[in-house]
Amino acid sequence: MTKVPHTGSSHSTGQIHILTGLRGIAALIVFISHAANRGYLPNFLGTGFGQIGVMLFFLLSGFLMAHLYLSRDCTPKHVMEYGLARIGRVFPLYMVLIILSFVISNYIFEGFYYSIEKLEYVKEALLFMGAPYAFWTIPVEVQFYLIFIVFWWCHHAWNGKWNILIFGLLTCLPPIIAVLYDHEIIGQTSRYLFSFFIGIVTALLYRHKPESGRFKQLADFAGLPFFILLFLNLPQIRKYVGLSLDQNVYIRTWLDPLTWAIIWGVFWCALMNSASLTFLNWRPFAFFGGISYGFYLLHPPILQHTLVLPLPNLVKLGLAFLITLFLAVLSFYWFEKPVGSSIRNFRLTPRVPDLKVADKLSKIGKV
Repeated sequence: MTKVPHTGSSHSTGQIHILTGLRGIAALIVFISHAANRGYLPNFLGTGFGQIGVMLFFLLSGFLMAHLYLSRDCTPKHVMEYGLARIGRVFPLYMVLIILSFVISNYIFEGFYYSIEKLEYVKEALLFMGAPYAFWTIPVEVQFYLIFIVFWWCHHAWNGKWNILIFGLLTCLPPIIAVLYDHEIIGQTSRYLFSFFIGIVTALLYRHKPESGRFKQLADFAGLPFFILLFLNLPQIRKYVGLSLDQNVYIRTWLDPLTWAIIWGVFWCALMNSASLTFLNWRPFAFFGGISYGFYLLHPPILQHTLVLPLPNLVKLGLAFLITLFLAVLSFYWFEKPVGSSIRNFRLTPRVPDLKVADKLSKIGKV
């Protein structure tokens, strides 16, 4: 298999290329879980397994935000660049799909899987207070982006470790409160914010990662076993054999220490460029990771509506995967990428015109 040119960090962008492949794995996990929930695959690959993919997504987001931005001063200019970058990456496809889902389910096809029948649901989704179906993760992500700015400012203003401790308490206590009192503070954020915090702490650790060859050897050895465990530590199987913390899906996935240990182990070994995880740098994984956002949002209705075809399950599953992949590629290259680039390059203040050109224009006006 062909590998992408770089396996480590890009000094110009701060990008760590192996994480793109890992993002693709997270999207694949969600796809497998949703396929199992619809009967395409065995049931033990379903209920709860998709949550592990989302946990990996959120961990990645927390890490990348801290890795890319905490080294910069929290100035209005940098915050504006950060905001435009986040808006350009997340908003366009999400907002278009929310609006399309409302139009399709109300005026074209009442049985559409992404059924959003009330305008108030559209407003709530576009204000990032909450959203149904696979869209639910986007408001959580956006709310984290806003909260991260506060942490970013504190990180530089306080110049100490108290901000880490306080931010940790603020992000880790809400899940406990949510479980004990069945209450969510801001939409769904309170239940999931701690996963971003784990990513932030991981980024801070990565800054001071040990240079010892022993740690690299350990990562080389442990990378593949952790990766295999990621697919063996299935919540449904653990439930069957009585190894789950609770019957509640949230508790037995998001609050399960063993699950987090495995996810973090895979993530850290990838960061250490584990020799046993180099396959994540192969071009197919890197490519799939690049278009994973569109794939993640587009696959549920395609999976659902492919069920009606008079074909064997595995054939329908393969067809659903290929259709989703095709649409995700089109979305990425023809919509997400150009629109995102336009948003990132947006400037609030107009550019100062060239004085020579302005002088020529003024003379033309006088003639």
